[in-house]
Amino acid sequence: MGVATALLGAVARNLEEHGESTMSLRVDLEHAADAARLYDSLGFTEA
Repeated sequence: MGVATALLGAVARNLEEHGESTMSLRVDLEHAADAARLYDSLGFTEA
């Protein structure tokens, strides 16, 4: 597991534990394809 995967997973779990059901992310266009693959692998969906 990479650092980004671990960090996003920890943040998502923490938000869920505090009653949040959504999380917004912004992506630098230069890295959009890599970010999209990461978010997809973690089960995130586009709003």
